[in-house]
Amino acid sequence: MVQYPKPAAVVNAATFQASVPVAQGALASLFGAGLAAEASVVSATTWPRTLLNRQVVINEDLPAPIYYMGPGQVNFQVPSNAPLGTDRIAVRTADTGELVAGGSLLVSAAGPGIFTANQAGTGQAAVVNQDGTLNSSSNPAPVGSTILIYGTGQGQVSPAVTDGTAAPAAPLSSTVAVPTASGTTCLNSQPSMCVAMGSAFGDVKYSGLAPGYIGLWQINVVVPQGVTGTVPVRVIINGSPSNSVTVAVR
Repeated sequence: MVQYPKPAAVVNAATFQASVPVAQGALASLFGAGLAAEASVVSATTWPRTLLNRQVVINEDLPAPIYYMGPGQVNFQVPSNAPLGTDRIAVRTADTGELVAGGSLLVSAAGPGIFTANQAGTGQAAVVNQDGTLNSSSNPAPVGSTILIYGTGQGQVSPAVTDGTAAPAAPLSSTVAVPTASGTTCLNSQPSMCVAMGSAFGDVKYSGLAPGYIGLWQINVVVPQGVTGTVPVRVIINGSPSNSVTVAVR
């Protein structure tokens, strides 16, 4: 058993929920202490596997693309070929391989998470209305309009996109899980995905990687009839539900 100098904990970057599996290809955040002496954010459209002489590695030999490295947090993409189940994860120095911090990581094929306005995985979802404005209580989406929900942890996409690189606009990289507006189908027929909004299900027009972004899941869904106000929303993919968030509807 590997003994790490300092403990590290990993969560879905959208939900920050502890003890929840993180999906292959998902955006994740690792928390620890003394991970690096300074902080750095990657501005390039391809994420490196070494930043500030640090690497994030799965099972000692699978480096992950890194977006942000700081003293107490690392934001990275879980490799799409990370083994399912419980893996080891570590932050190490790139030049000497010295272990800085580490722990265990539970990897799943899909682990949906929706980004939120407060960046804490609860409350108002990070949603763009059909007119391109941000959804909020003061700017609700009309029933029947199409909103864009952003998350991560959607699992396998087709065509596949190389880890650490931006998703293309053509062809779009859609989830292998097939969108449905039927709750029964969504729960009982896999692979499938759906968006539950209140007591209804939205008509999903697109579910896949957001063009120009790395590891970001975009869901274009029509707001169903019969919902209004602050509406609870969950995305379900392959039977796994996301965090519960809200969307403003009028």
